[in-house]
Amino acid sequence: VGFADLVGFTRLTRRMEEEELGELVEAFETTAADLVAANGGRLIKTLGDEVLYAADDAGTAAEIALRLIETMAHDETMPELRVGMAFGTVTTRMGDVFGTTVNLASRLTSIAPKDAVLVDTAFAEELIRTQDAPASEAEAAEEAAAAEKEGEEPPVYRFALQPMWQRPVRGLGVVEPWLLTRRDVRS
Repeated sequence: VGFADLVGFTRLTRRMEEEELGELVEAFETTAADLVAANGGRLIKTLGDEVLYAADDAGTAAEIALRLIETMAHDETMPELRVGMAFGTVTTRMGDVFGTTVNLASRLTSIAPKDAVLVDTAFAEELIRTQDAPASEAEAAEEAAAAEKEGEEPPVYRFALQPMWQRPVRGLGVVEPWLLTRRDVRS
């Protein structure tokens, strides 16, 4: 599951007219809903300055998160965005999702830097397991060198993961967030 949150929204509410604020929220929700659906996810709910979405696999959820960041960054009318994602089971009831995985995604969103995506360790491990991301850039370089030596194509990873500092997260203990980015694939 992933949460995408507009940065500084409360500050914006004090500076903008109601109609202008309504248009901003509508544009954000519409863009997010369209991106989530177009990339294979499910929009669970919108909460004004935040959207909650789910996907059946980590690669799909990661692609949605990065596209949300990229799309909003190219729209000068939108504030910065931050996304937090967690991988695991959720409880579904009447179209909504609940549980520790959802709570963790929400907490990661609140500590994510502007225009960035943070994922939990389980999410990072799943991207590595499915070969959507290398365990490290050093490992990716070793694999590329070995493939070149054998005259083979090296694995192509879509995403990069960078471990961040462990930190306590309210109600969930200490977590190690990972920064998710698009992998710079050189030809």
